Amino acid sequence: MKDNNGFTLIEMIGIIILLTVIMLVVAPTMISTLKNSNTKRFNAFKDNLKIAAENYIVDNKKTSLTSVQIKLQDLLELNYIEEIPKIPAEDPLADDGEEQLPSDAYVLATKTSSGYNYKLCKTSSNCESI
Repeated sequence: MKDNNGFTLIEMIGIIILLTVIMLVVAPTMISTLKNSNTKRFNAFKDNLKIAAENYIVDNKKTSLTSVQIKLQDLLELNYIEEIPKIPAEDPLADDGEEQLPSDAYVLATKTSSGYNYKLCKTSSNCESI
């Protein structure tokens, strides 16, 4: 008698079914984790953007102005920020389905009695306080 060490068709189907069940259980959790991490990353970017804008205002001697508009591209080129991440779908700036901030997106810093208020603007009509 020969000793066959391979899998039978039934065993292979069983393994495929088992792997499918595992993926059906794991996939939703993985997708949820990825969405949460993208949202957290974008929120951290917005927090860092405030600091970058403040540093830009001080470094470029614009503290006497009541309102300063700073392009994200300028902050990137001058190394105040490292990158411009994609916008998560849950963020209010993603209302038009666009995942990337355009090259002309900017931070609007408005001086108040207690410092500055910052807004991240995708367009002049699509801004979000940061």
